[in-house]
Amino acid sequence: MPRRAPAHYDHIERAINDFPTYHITFFSIIQSVVFGYLLLAIKDELTYALAGGSPNPVWISLTFVAFLLIIAIWQEYIVGSIVFRWAPGLPDAMIPVLFGLTESLVVFSISFQQMVLFYFSLSSVCVIAFLQYVNLIRESNWHFEKNRAALELSRELYRINEIWIFVYAVAAFFFGLSEAIWRLNSFYLAIFIVLCLVAWLIRGHIFWKRLFEESPKED
Repeated sequence: MPRRAPAHYDHIERAINDFPTYHITFFSIIQSVVFGYLLLAIKDELTYALAGGSPNPVWISLTFVAFLLIIAIWQEYIVGSIVFRWAPGLPDAMIPVLFGLTESLVVFSISFQQMVLFYFSLSSVCVIAFLQYVNLIRESNWHFEKNRAALELSRELYRINEIWIFVYAVAAFFFGLSEAIWRLNSFYLAIFIVLCLVAWLIRGHIFWKRLFEESPKED
């Protein structure tokens, strides 16, 4: 049975209603910093390519992964913060920062072309994403009446999301482990990660579209 929040007081209502605006602003600032760091990290490689050089296709693919990662995280986190309502807590302050730190490690690994660090950092991003899903569902259940329709429509889909994220985290970890042991420098692993993120973005689009289309319509 879902938990029920205690009786709502004015300060709780204000916190719940104002939280998405401040939370989205905070998260967007962090993602903008990560995006700027990524642009700075690829500046030399981009200059080299424009000058007629031949960039490493593996790192081109992994740079594309970093761009897709920023888009995917923004899509899931921002829309989830808008659709669901809850009062902010410590995890809501920590998770955006942890996303920024782990994504920055991904960009750092691209800047210095550290393949092992890239995959381990990618795995850590997936772990944070998993924790975010857990936090979102837990807090939304605490304020069940405000989230009843969204929870009833998305509960099974979010369980699938958690499984996807867990599989991605484990796969990225083992990719990093294989690179550490065998130094594969594999283009195929990089392309596989790109395809996984493209699939995740398509899944996210379908997920949110279905949630919005199946929501009760106002007369």
